[in-house]
Amino acid sequence: MAHMQASVLMVLVVLARSIAYLFSKTLLGEVAPLCLLALRFGLAFALLAIMFRKQLLAASRAELARGLGLGGLLAALMFCEMLALKITDTTVVSFIENTAVVLVPLAAAALFGVKLRASWCAARLWHLVAWRC
Repeated sequence: MAHMQASVLMVLVVLARSIAYLFSKTLLGEVAPLCLLALRFGLAFALLAIMFRKQLLAASRAELARGLGLGGLLAALMFCEMLALKITDTTVVSFIENTAVVLVPLAAAALFGVKLRASWCAARLWHLVAWRC
């Protein structure tokens, strides 16, 4: 994938995620958080099961169990996000969640001794500041 294509794809992902925050906040006024998550996860599972039916049928029990565990963890995290969106402003929730873009690589660098480039640090700092504004 070319650098320009990757950049455009990243912008589209950020836009889609931002729009999802707004839709989630709007829907939470009408629907309970667990119902909203059930709908989102159910639709996602149905679409992905249709698209990847061969791989799903070929998966072992261990792979399915690991996938179920990761899906459960994602559901729990999304439930916390839905509760946060219900009780606070969308920008605050977005800022807190997007600090992971900065904190996860810093934690990985500290744990695994990876040296970070100055350009990477500047880009992540800009990303954090841009999300706050």
